[in-house]
Amino acid sequence: MNKRAQFYILAAVILIGAVAIIVSNKSTLSLKKIENYRHVLDNYIYEGKIVINNAVRDEKNISEEMRDYTEAFIEYLNKRDMNSGIIFLFSRENKIHVVNYLNQKIQVKEEAAQLDFEEEFVMDFNDEVTLKIQNESYRYEFSYPYTTELKALLINGVD
Repeated sequence: MNKRAQFYILAAVILIGAVAIIVSNKSTLSLKKIENYRHVLDNYIYEGKIVINNAVRDEKNISEEMRDYTEAFIEYLNKRDMNSGIIFLFSRENKIHVVNYLNQKIQVKEEAAQLDFEEEFVMDFNDEVTLKIQNESYRYEFSYPYTTELKALLINGVD
């Protein structure tokens, strides 16, 4: 085999290796980003439950306490360059509260209600709530009418 053929084979192997490294890094970075957002959402829900428990204990308005907490949390996300919005839902005393902190309208399908940014909608208890945001639907299930449960949706890339 002459040197020119050896050179082309070596160049092809190096090129294939470089492409493989680039492609594998993109999926790894994407997976890390997804895991990071999942961790952030889990953290929001964990701390949100504490906010709700403290509001119940101190006989404060749960909705106002959660709004304050959500605004602080979104500010924290913005400092970390995670341009995101949050929708939170909680059940309490046979009612479900839906609060929108996205910079876009959402629809509560069961009630045909449209919510703007920072708007809250209170509905009678339903064991299933479906939210529609643009062309996507998100379904949340609640267990019992007289327990307090917190659900949330974190959406990346909100203006």
